[in-house]
Amino acid sequence: MQATVLRLLTEWLKGSTGGVLTKLKAMTSATVLDKDGDARPLSVGFIGNESEDEEVAQGYYPPSLPAIYVTEDGPMAMAGEVTTTYRDTLPGQGMPVAIRVVQEDFDTVAAVQARGYLLRAIMQSLEDWLANGNEASRTRSGVQVMWADTFTMGPWEEELGSARVTAAIVVNLQLRDTEVT
Repeated sequence: MQATVLRLLTEWLKGSTGGVLTKLKAMTSATVLDKDGDARPLSVGFIGNESEDEEVAQGYYPPSLPAIYVTEDGPMAMAGEVTTTYRDTLPGQGMPVAIRVVQEDFDTVAAVQARGYLLRAIMQSLEDWLANGNEASRTRSGVQVMWADTFTMGPWEEELGSARVTAAIVVNLQLRDTEVT
């Protein structure tokens, strides 16, 4: 179940409709930038998850930068009994997923600015994914991502060789398993 969710989210973040690159490209006008001259990432070199990519699973340096790593961030609680033909995660205790930003030049003003815009693009992409009308992109193999309870965004310190995870968004996803029998 968890691997399915990580794959669905990674595919969306990579996608051409509401993905991170689409959101970054929309940030070209000065009306979107906080301040003229701000550094913003023009692309993302790698987006991967721990169920498909060894770099992410092992915590290795990414193939290209900046990168986004999608990982499970803790346990989730499922309902103890099956309701009709499905089982849901418990409210507020869904699947926590970390979407981590990996940068090489992490301690410069430009890196801090770029990280901020990248986090904004990820958040916009997540909001699109969770919007009504995108249910098909959140469903596979009897697993459905229904909604997000919470989003937590902020700094995150983790070294990966000469790169570093500098920030993350942790989203608590509420799931439904429709193949419980």
